[in-house]
Amino acid sequence: MKPKEKTFYQTSTIPPKIIIIFFAGLVLLFLISGVFFYRFQNFSDKIINVGLEQKVLKHKLDIDFFLQEKLKALWFFSHNFEPEQFKNESFLQRKIADLHESYGDAFLNLGFHNEQGNQVAYAGPLELEKSFTRNPEWFKKALEDRYVISDVFQLSENRAYCMVAISMQEKGSRWILKSDIDVGSVKSMLGKLESENSAIAFILNRKGEFQILPPQNLHLNIENYLNLFDKGTNIGKFDNNRRIIASTLVNNDNWLLIIEQNTDDAYSGFKTIRNIVILIILLYISGFIMVVLWLSGERENDHIQADSPIDMVNRQIIESSSLDSIGELAAGIAHEINNPVAIMVEEAGWIQDLINEGIDTNEKKEEFIRSLKQIEVQGHRCKDITRKLLTFGRKTDMRVQNVQLNEVIEEVIQLSLDKARHAKVEIHTRLYPQLPKIRASIPEMHQVLLNLVNNALDAMEKKGDRIDISTRLDENQVIITVADNGPGIPAVIMNRLFDPFFSTKPVGEGTGLGLSICYGIVTKMGGKIDFESMLDRGTTVRIILPVK
Repeated sequence: MKPKEKTFYQTSTIPPKIIIIFFAGLVLLFLISGVFFYRFQNFSDKIINVGLEQKVLKHKLDIDFFLQEKLKALWFFSHNFEPEQFKNESFLQRKIADLHESYGDAFLNLGFHNEQGNQVAYAGPLELEKSFTRNPEWFKKALEDRYVISDVFQLSENRAYCMVAISMQEKGSRWILKSDIDVGSVKSMLGKLESENSAIAFILNRKGEFQILPPQNLHLNIENYLNLFDKGTNIGKFDNNRRIIASTLVNNDNWLLIIEQNTDDAYSGFKTIRNIVILIILLYISGFIMVVLWLSGERENDHIQADSPIDMVNRQIIESSSLDSIGELAAGIAHEINNPVAIMVEEAGWIQDLINEGIDTNEKKEEFIRSLKQIEVQGHRCKDITRKLLTFGRKTDMRVQNVQLNEVIEEVIQLSLDKARHAKVEIHTRLYPQLPKIRASIPEMHQVLLNLVNNALDAMEKKGDRIDISTRLDENQVIITVADNGPGIPAVIMNRLFDPFFSTKPVGEGTGLGLSICYGIVTKMGGKIDFESMLDRGTTVRIILPVK
């Protein structure tokens, strides 16, 4: 008889439990990765859309301000001088000189016309002397309306202008004060946007005529752009999602400002992050396989206690964030220790002098005892400072214990005092004295509170003012409040504060994980964290934790 063939589990050196753990870990990893990439794609879309919306609205404000500013300058002249004065060309020459002094070369000329269209007086270059009467429809509009801003006319390939006119009335007669405005600064503004963001920007009127020319051939038909007039401020994808377009109305809804960008260029930064995450996941799988192979040599009845993959990642993220904070605190702690050390060195030198002179008198004995006491006091001070730093910097201990939050807050404030002094910020506290203990991990609470204090200090960097930290008891909840009177947070990004990798700091100065970590820690404890903020008024953060 042939011997019975052994099964895979009988011949394999890998215990069945390890194989189950391996495949369960892979399934969990792929599920987490799928959720992450789905959320990441939505997050990327929101960031790109908000960024383009902010750009197009900012340039709308700039263009409208540019045009309205020139219109108001003419309005000021029309209401502060008599029509008879404008009939004098030397007077117009002086006024155009005043405009050049205030607004640069934006005003090309000044012209004064009667209601028959005859030019009564003019100051400016000869080639624009008849520009108003050469465009009868704008002359007619200027007579009918109180003011008018015309479409853009091309002087040459690189120079364009629009007309601004104010209607005046005197003794039943109508007069028109007009000026041609160089729109070169608007074109330069859009050109800078193109160079910085790999985008193209241009302006159309409702007839499909370019007011500011695009730098290259368009990818869509003019009709596609004209349809955007009815949508107001709008962001969408076109050309089979290969182009992303943001548009808004300017110049009293007569023009359409369009910013168009290639989708690959818009998402390039996010794709880099995505590729890095994929690489990390592949490295994680490789490491996991190596661990499984190493464990395969162990006896099946060996019990290996380890954190789950998710807990390991969470712990590594928190430890990494803690180390970043320790590096930032190191300079301040060194300065804090330097002061008591200097006192101890000085007192030790004084004791040496007393010994050399002899300490047989009562006065010198008292001075000797005082110096020793001072060295002891300063030594305890150094010990206390280093103890607090070591407590914060030790390997993260996830054990939950009874914690007095007031003491944790005091430790965080001591670690942040030096940075606060450099930022010219005062930290004030109002801590409820009968605050009950809560169940929490001390290093995790250190991390949450220090992150909030550092965010407030960064927001008020070099501007000064104050941070208020308070605690109170509300029924079965402990409420911690961290409030600053810094610049505040724009409303458009309030809903994204806890998103991973989102940061308002410049590139290279923030990972975008700080608040995400804080949110995870507080939520894990069964608590809540929320923000209230007003621009130029400050930000208030509340942490609500249950008392168990």
